[in-house]
Amino acid sequence: MNVKTPPRSPTPQLKIMPTDMEEVKSARDFVGDALIGLGVDAETAFTAKVIVSELVTNAIKHTESASILVRTYIAQDGLAVVEVDDESDARPQIRPITLDALTGRGLAIIAENAACWGWVLREGSGKTVWAGLKSG
Repeated sequence: MNVKTPPRSPTPQLKIMPTDMEEVKSARDFVGDALIGLGVDAETAFTAKVIVSELVTNAIKHTESASILVRTYIAQDGLAVVEVDDESDARPQIRPITLDALTGRGLAIIAENAACWGWVLREGSGKTVWAGLKSG
């Protein structure tokens, strides 16, 4: 299921990420630690780390954002949510995957592993790409 409105929580956790590929690990660590701290099981936290890696990598590679904002929280419906804000209005799109392609699998990985995912343009400029995961 792909919907375009993230399941909002009143108190998301925040961390600002510079646009540097080395910061993908920081995003993984932040999301994994935060979700474990919120009581999410280890398997779901691991999947969230894979998803945030893809989202942050996409934001770094496909936007010219000066900064990226990463949030993770438990939504009111119980989903573990990962959100990544960037400064681009470009719509994320799953690309056809070919066997010889070296890139282009990130959103397909997210779609396969998340209970739901989507994106929303933010007021002013930029977008939030998000994924929701069912915990254990």
